[in-house]
Parts: sequence; structure tokens; C-alpha cells
Amino acid sequence: MKRKQEIIIGIIVIIVTVIILGYILVENINKKENSIEYIDTNIELDNSDENIEWSNYEIKNLTLTESITITEEGIYELSGEITNGMVTVNTKGNVKLILNNVTITNESGPAIYIKNAKNTVIYLKEETTNTLEDSSNYQTDEDINATIYSKDNLIFDGSGTLVIKANYQDGIVSKDNLKIKNGTFNITSIDDSIKGKDSVYIIDGNFNITAGGDGIKSTNTSDKNKGYVYIENGNFEIDATLDGIQAETKLLIKNGNIRLKLEMVVRIIVRKILGVTGVKRILQILKVRKD
Repeated sequence: MKRKQEIIIGIIVIIVTVIILGYILVENINKKENSIEYIDTNIELDNSDENIEWSNYEIKNLTLTESITITEEGIYELSGEITNGMVTVNTKGNVKLILNNVTITNESGPAIYIKNAKNTVIYLKEETTNTLEDSSNYQTDEDINATIYSKDNLIFDGSGTLVIKANYQDGIVSKDNLKIKNGTFNITSIDDSIKGKDSVYIIDGNFNITAGGDGIKSTNTSDKNKGYVYIENGNFEIDATLDGIQAETKLLIKNGNIRLKLEMVVRIIVRKILGVTGVKRILQILKVRKD
């Protein structure tokens, strides 16, 4: 019986190896047939947040115990815990949220919702761990689908840690530009982990991502100057069911350490050749043989 299992596993390994070699061969042929002499690496970065004079604002300290809505621009340092609720931002100005060991859990929606703001900066205070968790069932008429959901520009900064458990769909979503300057992000999501519609711009940070969909993603297909992912630096550990990093127009990586799980790489290769059904079938076989 043991010998039979070893033979079956050996056959599966051979099949996967042949698929990988076949994929590499096909890709090399395609590259020769479609050689690219010039790759346009120009992108339009949105750095409007760099022009905000935060020194003009006083810091308002808020201890969280229940849901709050911020309606005035300014800087808010948040601490404490919300066991069933969220932080909502609804203003026409700029807002900075300093997270100081915050814990937010919501049983009916997101943990942080940026309904309206010019720019929102979420600052992870140094030596803090901030934990956000949403519901698996959102009770809202609005099209919200992430633990942190912003309808406008969203920027992350600071050297602290953000832990996100996205039980509904996505971890972090900006319907505009998403910029990450620093921080440690531990994200587990049912679907995509980090998503910016117009762009995802990562300057630096540490990212540990487990995603049921894509790891990092930009989705704008209507504007050729948007829909890009640009990574300047950072450390990335990504385990995604679909793509680790996915951009609609351009994916530019200047520097950084990016590690993709082996099983994820095999899934991507097999999906390109055999389709989603082929991926599921091979993973089912491997699971059965492993058990």
C-alpha cells in the first residue's frame, strides 16, 4: 500500500514538473515571437499628501469604546477598543488617524470606513500593534467590502503593526489611490488583501499576506495612466489563491524582497495552462494523497 502511494505521488510530481517545463517553453516561444524593444515605465504618482501642513492641526485624543464618526478635518489619536462598531470619517478635508494600540471588531460591517475625505492618513504609532476585524456579513446598502474601506485617497505611514482579519471580502481597499509609506501589515483575507482602484504605491514596509483572492491589486481599466502597482522597497511574504501581485496597466518593482509560496506558484502556472478546474483537481489529488 505504501509502495502504491509512493508511485502515485511520484507520478503527480512528474506531471507537475512537465507542466512547469511546458509553461516555461511556451513563455519563451511567446517572448521570441513578441519581442519588446521598449517598456514604458513612466507613471503618474499621486503625492498630494506630501503638501499637507499637519503642523497646523492640534492632536485630538480619543479613547474608543463605541462607534464614532469624525466630521471635522484634523489629527485624531485613537486608543482603546470597540467590540462591535467602527470608525467612520466623513469630511471634506484632510484627516490623520493615529492608531495607538487600537482594537476594533465589527459584527455587521467594516472596522474603518472613509466615507468622504480629501486625503486620509492612517498612522501606525511606533511600537504599537493595532488589530482590526470585520464581519462575515455586512448589513449595509452601500457597496463596502473591506475591513478598511476608503472612497478617497488612503495613505499609511508609521512604523507600528497593523493586523487585519477580513472575514467578508477584502482587507484594505481604496477606491482612489492607495499609498503605503511604512509599517508592518499582517493581513488574512477571504478575497483580496490590499487593493487600490487607481493605484497601489508602496514605498516600504513589511507585508505578511494570506489571501483567498489576490495579494496586492490595482483595478482601474478605464485610464491607461492608472491601474498600476509600483513597489519601491519592502519585504513581502505572499500566499494567495490567485495572483500575488496584479496590476491592470503596469507592475513596476524597483527594489524589495518578495517571496511567493511554492504552492501558489504551481497554482498560477497550472491555471494558465489547464484553467481553474485543473488547479482544483490537482490540489484535490495532492490533498487526498497527503491524507
